[in-house]
Amino acid sequence: MDSGTPKCPHGWNYSLTPLGRTLQAPIAMLTEWAQTYGEALVDFQESAAANHRHQVRAAHTL
Repeated sequence: MDSGTPKCPHGWNYSLTPLGRTLQAPIAMLTEWAQTYGEALVDFQESAAANHRHQVRAAHTL
């Protein structure tokens, strides 16, 4: 007897707990911040890495 409804054996339904739901707003804010400032952060990291490499090279030439 087939009811026409697809069945998934041993299926699981996941949901956030009330405590987990309290993280939705902070995570959304952090996501928005990352989208806004992510490129500037990468630029800063690349600049800092290049500056560090320059300082290491200069220290090795002394």
